[in-house]
Amino acid sequence: QAINKVNLSDVKMIRKGKENEFYTVVRNLIDENSISMVSMKNDEPSIFKLNLKGDYYSLIRLFAAWREMPYASRITELKIKRDNLLPSDFVDVELTLEAWISQ
Repeated sequence: QAINKVNLSDVKMIRKGKENEFYTVVRNLIDENSISMVSMKNDEPSIFKLNLKGDYYSLIRLFAAWREMPYASRITELKIKRDNLLPSDFVDVELTLEAWISQ
């Protein structure tokens, strides 16, 4: 399946003070892709450090879904480790997701 190209005119900056809208979209996509969110840390309003667990292929679908979000964002850090306590295609993921905030 081809990845849809994002039309930059459709991408929105997150307005300062509206970061919860971005977080809600991110959280819904995590849930829709059957990924477990172990923890979420929010050091700054626009930076989310997430620890996720789930099926590797579901994780890749989640990344593709994030690419199609209506908000400007990027993954700035990503660590994927196989979890030996779970089935072979399950992974433990640490990532930092950064949203671009308009001033």
